[in-house]
Amino acid sequence: MTKVAMIFEKEKEEAVKREREKMEQIAREERERIQQAAKEKRRKALMAEKRKIALKMLADGELSPEKIAQYAGINIKTVKKLAGQQSRDIPLQ
Repeated sequence: MTKVAMIFEKEKEEAVKREREKMEQIAREERERIQQAAKEKRRKALMAEKRKIALKMLADGELSPEKIAQYAGINIKTVKKLAGQQSRDIPLQ
């Protein structure tokens, strides 16, 4: 192989290597984005379930908002907000 051909071949290999590294970086970033989205979806689903539990406890009327927050694993502000929403949702007779 001539010297020019060897130089050309080496440059070609380096260009392929750079492109491969770029593609690997893009793939890593995409995997991370998907993992973050899945994590956020799980977090939202868990919070929705906790709110649902708190609403059931509020409807039962046996526990204080503080106890509901403690048992449901949510903050007292959220429980009070749910209680306010629940009282507005009660149909008038």
